[in-house]
Amino acid sequence: MARFSGFRTLKLAQSIEDIRAYLQNGLALSLKELQAGLSSLSFLDNFQSQEIDVFLPAGATVGISHNLGVIPSIRLIVKANGSTIDDSLTPWTETAVYFRNTGATDITATIILMR
Repeated sequence: MARFSGFRTLKLAQSIEDIRAYLQNGLALSLKELQAGLSSLSFLDNFQSQEIDVFLPAGATVGISHNLGVIPSIRLIVKANGSTIDDSLTPWTETAVYFRNTGATDITATIILMR
């Protein structure tokens, strides 16, 4: 998940010089670390989501377990070797989603489920 080290805290400043030193050193370093951490986040790091790989036999409906803890609101098919993946008529639950392959050939796909 997130790639951030602990932030530095400002000790009770005894002088303007303490504040200047913190701003020049501690805060500047924290901002650099924050920028580095944010720029290294992946798509999945930005959302409460789960990426799943599925195999859908031709003409079949398949139930797939997930661990989001809620009924997913969005699904993104990010990779598939076919184009006949459909949401099943089976309702999704807090622990499983259902997809069907309406085509005549088997499909392997990567799907992202999002809260």
